[in-house]
Formats: sequence, C-alpha cells, structure tokens
Amino acid sequence: MTNALSLQGILDIGLSGNDGKAIHVVALADIADLSIFGIGVANNGEGSDGQEYTFDSIAVSLGDDILLAMSPDSLAAYLGDCNSEFEHVLLGTSDIGQNGDDAIELFEMGVVIETFGDINVDGTGEAWEYTDSWAHKIND
Repeated sequence: MTNALSLQGILDIGLSGNDGKAIHVVALADIADLSIFGIGVANNGEGSDGQEYTFDSIAVSLGDDILLAMSPDSLAAYLGDCNSEFEHVLLGTSDIGQNGDDAIELFEMGVVIETFGDINVDGTGEAWEYTDSWAHKIND
C-alpha cells in the first residue's frame, strides 16, 4: 500500500438533489494511476458496502486536490473562484450519493486505508454529521 491519497473533505451541501454531493481527496505523493483507489459509502450505519466507485485512470501529482462531484457544474457555480483550487474535478456516479450522515471509506487496491465517520453508526446527530454542510480535515 502506498497510502498516497487521503480524504480531505466530504460535501452534502444544500443544493438540489445530488448536486451538492462531493468528496475531496488530496494526493500525498505522485500517483501514476489513480484508478488503484476508490470510494465506498457506508449508508445509514449498515456497515461497509465495499468499494463502490473507482477513480479515473489518470496520473496526479503530489499535492493535487481532486474533487469527485455528482454535479461538477453545480458545485463550480456554488464554490465560485474556490473551484479553481482543484487540479482535477471528476464526475461521480450514483454510487457516491452519500447523505450527510453516511460514513465514507477510501480504498487502495480494494483495501480500506481511511474512513470518515463510523461505518456501523447512522451519523444523524453524531459529531461527524455533515448534512447540508461539509466536513473538512484540518490536520491528521
């Protein structure tokens, strides 16, 4: 495992439908093929569903910010100038249609390397809930 990718932020901002759902990851090293990484959403505290989304097969560089968004255009309009901070904006699928109380798993080669929230707990009312908002990592 390289652990070369890290969760940076989880979004479920109050836009229409899935428009405000996104996951922000950051490259901790150069990655020749991002598709060795993926995302899983543990819905409603029902445990892991495994890897549900595989990143595009692209190369990324150390420090690159990557936004995986259900609706990149809607998020770009919402974020305004801040959207230019992302080196890569990728189109998500319905597999990352998390709600603000769902835990998120980051996978590398099919193995969980990082988790946001608790996969066995419905996040409603938990300190890590991000309904109609976003959670952002400040430090480790």
